[in-house]
Amino acid sequence: MLGIEDSVYEVLRSVEADSDFTIVAMAVDKGDHLHLVVKFKPSLSAEQVVRRLKSYSTYRLWEREAAHLKVFYWKRRVLWAKGYFVGTVGAVSESVVLDYVRNQAA
Repeated sequence: MLGIEDSVYEVLRSVEADSDFTIVAMAVDKGDHLHLVVKFKPSLSAEQVVRRLKSYSTYRLWEREAAHLKVFYWKRRVLWAKGYFVGTVGAVSESVVLDYVRNQAA
């Protein structure tokens, strides 16, 4: 059986496959939050991308990992915190951002 971190990666990739954006890189940082680099068209807002990632992945992870998630989220079928941070690549190069995200899993 896959660990929850592997399930999160797989589910996020499945959301990406059904969407109009590309996840370039992702890493779990100390088990409590994700770092993602996502490319999307200007016709989408960052809010739309985040909302889709959070809502679809919550539903799909509860389908796959209900037994594990009930231990931590026993009152409601929640998963993600309400907030998020979005930044754009521009002040630094894309390779610097990608290196940063990839190093979060180390």
